[in-house]
Amino acid sequence: MVRLFLDKIGKIITKNMILTDEDYEVYIYVFEYIFQNIIFWTCAITIGVVCRKVKEMLVFLLVFIPLRKTSGGVHAGTVDVCLLFSVLIYFMNIYIPELWNISFTVGKILEITLAIMIVILSPVDCANLKLNQERKKKKKIFTGILSIFYTSISTILYFYTETKVTSNIVVCYTTILLLLLIGIEKNKKVLCESNFQRESKKYREYAIESN
Repeated sequence: MVRLFLDKIGKIITKNMILTDEDYEVYIYVFEYIFQNIIFWTCAITIGVVCRKVKEMLVFLLVFIPLRKTSGGVHAGTVDVCLLFSVLIYFMNIYIPELWNISFTVGKILEITLAIMIVILSPVDCANLKLNQERKKKKKIFTGILSIFYTSISTILYFYTETKVTSNIVVCYTTILLLLLIGIEKNKKVLCESNFQRESKKYREYAIESN
């Protein structure tokens, strides 16, 4: 649905341009990215204000989104599904911390453990965006820097009565770790299917040559 809408917009904007199919797909990708971010940020801010979850909203937008961009993980196949899951993840991250009351020590242990696991596993690329070794190294470094920064800030804020920040960050870290693990498993599946198709092609070619 969103793709059809963006295709129409893309055709209107690029109708006087001479573009190859590949160039057109790049334009559509940019339109999708901009459209998706506008819709998500509008929904996130509106929900945060209306539901009186401004602090939780800020933690999510300032922690989850930057860390998600540097660490990577599984991505939805279409814009529609991506937006749906993004809003669902957002709701989970602003409401789940209310359901538990963890101590400072337990919270910090969880926070640090999750951060270490995220740094070790990141970055996880996807089929549509393969990273070279240099970019992977940079993203891992940025992921580590962000994790240390967020954990330090939450520790400082804890002593200024903002005790829920640690819970919010733990939920953010947990969500990101799950997305990384799912992304790793999905990449393994794609690799196995690719290897199977390649071997099948070789076998068919060999069979034809033998005949």
